[in-house]
Amino acid sequence: MFALTLHNIVDLLMQYRYLLLFPIAIIEGPMIAIISGFLIHKQVFSALPVYIILLSGDVIGDFMYYGVGRWGGRAFIARFGKHIGIELEDLEAFKQKFQEHSKKILLFGKFSQVGGMPSLISAGLSKMNVSRFI
Repeated sequence: MFALTLHNIVDLLMQYRYLLLFPIAIIEGPMIAIISGFLIHKQVFSALPVYIILLSGDVIGDFMYYGVGRWGGRAFIARFGKHIGIELEDLEAFKQKFQEHSKKILLFGKFSQVGGMPSLISAGLSKMNVSRFI
């Protein structure tokens, strides 16, 4: 069985280079940014393409999480919400609170390691205006 370790990731990036960097950046941007910085230092990657790829991957990943909340969140809550203490009736109150504090929630989410995905999904779930989300 293949175990995905730091060593394996570096080996794969050295083999597939920028082609593999993009999908990993969509899924896990901060960690791949650190690894990419190391590979730039070792002159395996060039800084400008890595910067563009990481930025693009991060933006696309953010919009994917937003889309999950916007178009799949309600169905998810209807099906699994009772297991995590959320009911469909709570959504309106949630939307109101999120709209009131959206800047704080999104900033906290982007600057913390654990809050990014939930805050981005919450933005979609609350039907936050896309231009404001950007």
